[in-house]
Amino acid sequence: MQTHEELGIEFIENIERIAEILVDGFGLKHGRKVDRTLSSLLRWTDFRLRFIAPNPRKIFVSDKFPLALDAETEQALHKIEKKITAGEDVNPFQGKGLMLLH
Repeated sequence: MQTHEELGIEFIENIERIAEILVDGFGLKHGRKVDRTLSSLLRWTDFRLRFIAPNPRKIFVSDKFPLALDAETEQALHKIEKKITAGEDVNPFQGKGLMLLH
């Protein structure tokens, strides 16, 4: 029978293994020097917290938002708004940091 301490160690090892599989499966990069026990887990949780699930969403515009935009900016904004309301993947608009963090 395992002690509480042994169960805790095994639990952490299992979580790390699962996180490594998820990090590899999603092609996430991480290179910062982090305690090896937590590096994949930290990378996975960071990704999940910043990842935007592709679900249809309502858009609420602040009354502080500019009323007039130049044509190019307005076109780009409408493109993103359309993707958001349709539930399309908008994660590419976050930049490369989501996948290439650290």
